[in-house]
Amino acid sequence: MLLTNSAEGGTNTTTASTGNSGGASGNAWDGINIPANTTLTYSSTQAMHGTLSYHFTSATTASNFLRWDSQITAATTTTTLYARAYCYFNGTPPTMSRFIQFNDASATFLGGVGVKASGQFALRDSAAALVGSTTMSVPVSQWFRVELMLVSNATTGQLSLKVYSSPDSSVPDETLSLTNQNTAGGNIGQAVFGNPTAISGLDLYMDDLAVQDTGFVGSAVPSAIVSWIQDS
Repeated sequence: MLLTNSAEGGTNTTTASTGNSGGASGNAWDGINIPANTTLTYSSTQAMHGTLSYHFTSATTASNFLRWDSQITAATTTTTLYARAYCYFNGTPPTMSRFIQFNDASATFLGGVGVKASGQFALRDSAAALVGSTTMSVPVSQWFRVELMLVSNATTGQLSLKVYSSPDSSVPDETLSLTNQNTAGGNIGQAVFGNPTAISGLDLYMDDLAVQDTGFVGSAVPSAIVSWIQDS
């Protein structure tokens, strides 16, 4: 099972919806949450690949996010899932519990990655407890790539994070792998990108989002093209 979305089917400044998020973008979102005082639009201001990305803002304490669920449960029954996101924080990122998270089919939180108060990437278990963090800080005002893996199990769960400050590199700047974690157990039913927990002051672009169940997704650009660009 592989689901991808590149935001390329949208139009600059248009609000993202389940109806306009498929087509040229890839797999349409099963759910999109945009409460008052937040925005979630297509944007040409920043784009990792192509011409558009998703732009999340929150002026007050609220959540706004993109979600795959029925396409995950329809494609596979799995306790292991991998997610990829290209991200760009416009300025210093606010402290946020998660910007990628996995839930079960009932929307119960299983685990995810966010930003801790001191600015590093933070992994959280199903109790939302901070169980590990990187030594590197979250890059500011530049694109980076995050790859997240979760194995759902209450006692032997796993969380793994790879961070790439050179977004299309095949070599991560830092890898964080945690075993024997409380990731609740049961099948994974949802993958959520953006701001699933309520915060204010968010200004985040995301591009080339993906999930699959067979291993880390990797770069959105074929490795041969990346090698040619780096060698040129």
